[in-house]
Amino acid sequence: AGVRPLAAALAQNDTLESMDLGGNLVLDEGARRLGEALARNTTLKSVNLEGNKIRGPGLVQLASTLPAQHGLERLDLEGNWLRDTAALGLAEALRGKSSLRHVGLAMNA
Repeated sequence: AGVRPLAAALAQNDTLESMDLGGNLVLDEGARRLGEALARNTTLKSVNLEGNKIRGPGLVQLASTLPAQHGLERLDLEGNWLRDTAALGLAEALRGKSSLRHVGLAMNA
């Protein structure tokens, strides 16, 4: 099941402001599912996905949902496997994100 039930609930939630899934081995498939849910959620201000071993494809999918997140202020992606392609996708998604105040990318190998 992984994050599938959580992603389904998140897509319909209109009150949650912070989500901390640090260290839960979300992996690429989980990041993809969370990205799809985040594209429909407009209330989250803080998302912590540090230490989840998310690789390029998962990070690219997650990043593609960021433009829809108008209220997102904090995004923590420390300790994942962010490489060149994912970094470029993330940079593109962050362009013009005026609400974002913090992006954590430390310890990405």
